[in-house]
Amino acid sequence: MKKSLIYLLAALIAAAAAVLVLRKPDAGLIPPKTMGGLRYDSARDIIRLKNGSYVIAGMTTSYGIGHVDALWALLDRSGSIKKKETYGGKKDDRIMDITRLNDGSYVMTGFTTSYGQGDKDILLIKTNKKSRQLFLKTYGGAGIEEGECVIRSNDGGYVICGTASSFGMSNQDFYIISVDNKFNIRWSGVYGGEYNDFLKKIIPEENGHYTACGYTNSTPDRRFAAAIISVDSSGNCVWSRTYGGKVADMFMDIIKSGNKYYAVGESGSKNDAVSDVMAAAIDEKGALIWKRIFGGPRIDRANRIIRLSDGNLLIGGITESMGNGSSDVYLIKITPEGEKIWERTYGGRADEYTGNILEEPDSSIAVIGWTASYGKDYEIMFFRANSNGRFY
Repeated sequence: MKKSLIYLLAALIAAAAAVLVLRKPDAGLIPPKTMGGLRYDSARDIIRLKNGSYVIAGMTTSYGIGHVDALWALLDRSGSIKKKETYGGKKDDRIMDITRLNDGSYVMTGFTTSYGQGDKDILLIKTNKKSRQLFLKTYGGAGIEEGECVIRSNDGGYVICGTASSFGMSNQDFYIISVDNKFNIRWSGVYGGEYNDFLKKIIPEENGHYTACGYTNSTPDRRFAAAIISVDSSGNCVWSRTYGGKVADMFMDIIKSGNKYYAVGESGSKNDAVSDVMAAAIDEKGALIWKRIFGGPRIDRANRIIRLSDGNLLIGGITESMGNGSSDVYLIKITPEGEKIWERTYGGRADEYTGNILEEPDSSIAVIGWTASYGKDYEIMFFRANSNGRFY
C-alpha cells in the first residue's frame, strides 16, 4: 500500500512538472506597442504600405458615436497611431478584413447592427487613401449576416464571404457575394447543409474561380468539421469537402502556394474542453495531403497562415497551453511538408490575441492583435519578431 502511494505521488509530481514545462515562458516580456482608449479596442487585420507604415482595421468602444464602431488606423513604422477614423452608427459596427486597392483606397468588410434590414447585416465600406468614407453598403435579409473576408474579383469588383441565416435552409449557411465596383450585387450564393455553416476566408484562383474555407456541423453526428468550397466565376459550386468531424475541427484561414492549399484552424476534443492548432495541406481537387497538430493540453487555435519568402509557412494564433498568461499569441513556423521548425509565444499575465501577421521585407514578422496585459482595458497591440520568431 505504501509503495502504491509513493508511485501515485511520483506520477502526480511528474504530471505537474510536465504542465509547468509547457507553461514555462518562451515569451517576450518586453511590452509591445499598445494603442487604444479607456475601453475595449481590437485590430483584426494589417496592411504594410511601401513607405514602411501600416494600416490596421478592427473595432473600438473607446472612440466613435456608437456602442461599437468600425476602426481604421494608420501606424508609423514603430507601431504608433498617426491617424484614426471610425465608421458606423449608434449600435454595433465591426471590421473583420481590409483590402488595399491599386489607387491607394481601401475596402473593408464586417457586420453592422446600426444599418440594414435584419438583426445583423454584412457591412462593406470603401474609403479613399486618406480614409474618408466614400461608400457604405449593407447586405442581408431579416436574419443574421456577417462578412468575414473581402477580396478584389478578377473583373474589377469585389467578392465577400461570410455567413447568412436569411436565405438558406438552415440556421447559418455559407454565403458568398459578388459585387461590382459600385457595390451592386451581381450574384450571391448560399451553400451548406441542414445545420450551421460558416465561411471565414476566400481566395481567388487564376482560372476565375474562388476557394473558401470554414467549418460546418451539417454532418451526420452534428460535430463541426473543417470545410473547403470552390465556386466558379458565377457562384456555382465546383466542389466542396469536409475534413474531420469526429471532434470539433475548423478551418479559419487558407492560402494557395503552387498546386496546394494550406489551411489552418483548430481540432478539438469530444467535449470541446481543449483544442489544438490544426494545419493541413490539400490538393486542387480537395483531397487531404497531410494534417498536422500542434499545441499542448489546453486550448490552442490558429487563425492565420502566410507563406514566407524562404518558402516555409508561418501560422499565427493563440495558446492557453504555453506562455505567460491565460492566452498568449502563438506563432509556429513549419515547412511545406508540415514539419515544425520553431514555435514561440508572446504575452503578459492576462490575455493576448492574434489579429493578423505579415512578413516584412527584411524577413522579420509584424503581428497585430489585442491585449489585456498592457494598457487600460483590452487595447490594440503591435509588435515585431525577427525571422527566428524572437521578440524585439
